[in-house]
Amino acid sequence: MKVPDGVATTCVLRDPLVVAVGAAHALADHETIPLTALSEETFIAPRQAVDVGFHHNAVTACRESGFEPTISATGRDFTTIASMVAVGLGVALVPRSLTCLQLPGLVYRPVTGSTTTSDLAVAYRRNEPAPAVRAFIRHHHRSDPAERDAAT
Repeated sequence: MKVPDGVATTCVLRDPLVVAVGAAHALADHETIPLTALSEETFIAPRQAVDVGFHHNAVTACRESGFEPTISATGRDFTTIASMVAVGLGVALVPRSLTCLQLPGLVYRPVTGSTTTSDLAVAYRRNEPAPAVRAFIRHHHRSDPAERDAAT
């Protein structure tokens, strides 16, 4: 996405993707799931344009693994998507930070075969006058985004 003139961004969190599957799903007992194993699955994605936000991340991850996902349903937020997965409507790629949401009938598994992440960035004015904002940005510029992984 193009950032307007006078605005800068910095990544504050790089969150790996995991797959959400129903507890009764054939792959639910696997410790990790190759993304290619999901190529014939029905996916649930965020209700966004395909080239924007997390919907874009999910499609990109699947394409990186060599397939085009079949998206049959969308949810307005990740809680809705997780609920739809839990009742067996499909599978979903979600940010690992979502694993704190535990629902009956839902399991999360790490995926292999994709390096796509869900990145959280902040946008700020290049000539930001607020000392607190400048300090926040300085702090995040000093550390590597990989070190700000959601695992911590």
